[in-house]
Formats: sequence, C-alpha cells, structure tokens
Amino acid sequence: MSPASPNEEDTTSSCYLPPPVGEPVAQATARPPAPEPPRLPRGVTSWASYAQPADGEPGATPTATSEGPEHGTGTNRLATAALWCGIGGFIPVAAVAAVVLGVVALRQMGRVVRGGKASAVAGVVLGSVWVVGWVAILALGATGAPQRDADTGALTPGARVEVVDLQGGDCFDGLPASADTTVTAVTGMPCAGSHEAQVGTTLTLPDQPWPGRDQAAALAQDACSTKVGRFIRDQDHERVALTVIYPSTLPDWRRDRGVSCVLVADDGGRLTGTVLKNR
Repeated sequence: MSPASPNEEDTTSSCYLPPPVGEPVAQATARPPAPEPPRLPRGVTSWASYAQPADGEPGATPTATSEGPEHGTGTNRLATAALWCGIGGFIPVAAVAAVVLGVVALRQMGRVVRGGKASAVAGVVLGSVWVVGWVAILALGATGAPQRDADTGALTPGARVEVVDLQGGDCFDGLPASADTTVTAVTGMPCAGSHEAQVGTTLTLPDQPWPGRDQAAALAQDACSTKVGRFIRDQDHERVALTVIYPSTLPDWRRDRGVSCVLVADDGGRLTGTVLKNR
C-alpha cells in the first residue's frame, strides 16, 4: 500500500526511523544496553574520595623498602645479659661486660626490632655507674700513699697509714689494746700535740725461715732494743717504753720482714711532743 497523501490520515503504516549516518543498520536496530558502572566499596560515597594518591603526593603511603629495620620476635638475649651483669657490677668484670653487652644489644635492635631495649639501657647505666665507682676506688688506692708534708716529711694529721709505710719519727694513734692483736694501719697525728706513739726507727730482720710468731716477736724486740736507744732524747729515756710492730704471720714474713720500733708512754698514757733527737 502506498503512503497516504499529506492530507489524509494514515492508520495502517508504521513510522520508520533511519539509522544514524555511518552506523550499520543491524547495529541501529539491535544496539546492546549500556553497561552499569562498577559499584563503590562500602562506606565510599564517590570514586573521587576513593582514589589513592600517587607516591610523592600529599597523603600517599610510602612504598615499603628493604632499608628499614626488621621486626623480630622475643627478647634480645644480650639485653637480658647486660641487665644481669649490671646488677652484679660489684664484680669489676661484670660491670664492664654490662656496658659492652648493652651497647651491642642496642645496635642489634637498631637493625632487628625486638623486646629488651629497657633491659639493655638499664644494663649500660648500671654498668657505667659500677665502672665509675671502681675507677674511683682504684684512683684512691693509687694515691693512698702516706700523706706527708712536702717540706718536713711529717704525716698529715688524720691520714690513714699502713704500718709497713711508717718511718722513723712518725707520730700516730691506733695501737691495739692487746699485744696479741694484729694491726695493719694507724692514724697519723702531729708530733707537737698529744699522740699514743712515735716511731723511733725502722729495720728489717735477717732473711731466714719463718721462726714462728713468738720467736719473730723476740727477734724484733732484741733488734729494736739494740738500735733505738741512740735516737731517744736523754731526758725522755725514763718516760718511754719500747714496743714493736713486726711480721706476725708466715705470709707477712715472706712478704716483708720490716719492723717498726715504737715508743709509747711508760705510764700507759699519751705522749706530748717528740721524744727523739733532732725532731
């Protein structure tokens, strides 16, 4: 049937929509539906807020590299050892070990992160304190020689003096109350003032086998009696008595056979001023 004229109403023909220019007829007549956009993740309202910034942009998460420290498990054993050595630092070797082990442990934990950092730090601190203390003790020991006046050689009052370091003319306090008591150190006193005793002279017993305590005392007494008299002032002979400080054990005898010939007040009191000639 031919198309109706423009002035007539066509009730039987269908309208025809030609395809767009350049598209095949088959595509125009059978175009597939447009794909749906991908769904946003839960909690994200737009793709713009979901997009991650690129490396180097503000908010970007740095890419993991192999240059950072590793993370291990457990506690660093050297850190624990450093802590225990620090606690036992009253032994000099342990004090030094605490510092060394603690430093090594901290360096290891800089490469492999593990527990024990507090123990390592505590070990270093404790060990350092002990080391400083031991150095101070050794320094005092090194300077523990008798303190004497540079001009006169007299002992500084209050100086603690080992008996083996006593010299002729030294005045001191600290003799034991009993003759059988061992004395290792005395306290220096000024000879011009009050003091318990004064060294008349010192001597060394002959080299011979250990004779025993009683015989060693007798040898020292005889040697001092022979030698010390000429050092005492004439007016003081009657007011002083002789006692001796001598090696009273086998180890002392082997180490030093030195004897101090000591003068004390004959009445058991204290001396005032020197009792020696030229002092």
